[in-house]
Amino acid sequence: MHESAVNRIVHLLLQQQKSEITEQEQQELDTWTNASEANRLFIQRCLDQPQVAASLEQMDKIDEEAAWQTMIQKNELEFVPIIPIRRRKTWQWVAAAAVVGVLATGAYLFLRKDVEKATPEVAVIDKGENIQPGTNKATLTLGDGRTITLDEQKDGVLAKENGAAVNKQGDALVYNPDEQNAAKAGAKTPVTYNTVTTPRGGSFAVTLPDNSKVWLNAAASIRFPTAFTGAERRVEISGEAYFEVAKNTTQPFIVDILAAPGGAHEGAVKVLGTHFNIRAYDDEATVKTTLLEGSVQMVNAEGDRKVILKPTQQGAISNQSPESSKIMVQTVDIESVVAWKNGYFDFKAAPLSDILKEVKRWYSDIDDIQLQITADEAFTAPVPRNVPLSTMLKILESTDRVHFQLKGKTLIVTK
Repeated sequence: MHESAVNRIVHLLLQQQKSEITEQEQQELDTWTNASEANRLFIQRCLDQPQVAASLEQMDKIDEEAAWQTMIQKNELEFVPIIPIRRRKTWQWVAAAAVVGVLATGAYLFLRKDVEKATPEVAVIDKGENIQPGTNKATLTLGDGRTITLDEQKDGVLAKENGAAVNKQGDALVYNPDEQNAAKAGAKTPVTYNTVTTPRGGSFAVTLPDNSKVWLNAAASIRFPTAFTGAERRVEISGEAYFEVAKNTTQPFIVDILAAPGGAHEGAVKVLGTHFNIRAYDDEATVKTTLLEGSVQMVNAEGDRKVILKPTQQGAISNQSPESSKIMVQTVDIESVVAWKNGYFDFKAAPLSDILKEVKRWYSDIDDIQLQITADEAFTAPVPRNVPLSTMLKILESTDRVHFQLKGKTLIVTK
């Protein structure tokens, strides 16, 4: 089959998957599909991929021109449909790239059928089709040491501590303090702390007793009191968390940043009411605070250096030598920083080593990564977080600068 014909059929398939195919186009597609068994197998090969469904869940419209240019270049096709360019959000292009990548792969394999027949024993390379992305899951540790696996619980009250009811509401944990009982308890009742921890491949949202909201990324934790009764509201976090702090000028909100749960203190952030993101993983060289709205004061571990951040600014502290670290401030793309909370990765000139850390945190079935190339080369690629590992790897491989193979739970990275 000529490449231009392949181009046309894949175009019709895309239109069909977007529910934008016309009656005339559907008839054209059906006629072609039913013309021969080979044509039917071609359609089956193009569409029988789990990641198509995962990607289409996020697709509203797609940037067909950019996606088709990628496919044309990758497969050396001849016919390029003329499609108007429209402005779209990043994740819409990502969904398009994922779907086109799947369809283009099916087309490519079909066009190479003669080669396949000449090589009857073809080794099947595992690209991670069965490795699913992370989900909303976390563990709650109560003040008395009891642990509750949140993703296994039904909605409703999970526990009551110090006059606060701990509720699970969908994919979030909500604290509803009983202010009357808390006032009666007063200073006689010791402060009780809870901890919410996400594993690799997990994320979760928490509404704190003061109505501040916190989103935890994978491999993160937050420790907080079941009631904020003192002169300040103080919590501890490790990993990555996004905050929307409820405003209270008489009770400042302070985040103590730890290298790991129960680990060394890396600094603090003081706020009154604001939106910000903190990233503090123990396998990364810096602790970063990024401000979206309001104003925060970033303080290093020793407390001798302080910086006021403005919206779109990011403050970074080295966690390698905290005794001599400075707080470095720069302006950043905040949409990229909080992309994880909004459902996608937004890698912008990101070193491969950083991308692979994200892969290991989000795809928990990956236990080890073997690098057979240097990991400092930079990549720019937006990727949905709800797609199988195979889709992420396909998008990265489309650069032709890196290739992946799975052996069990080990991801092998080659040139």
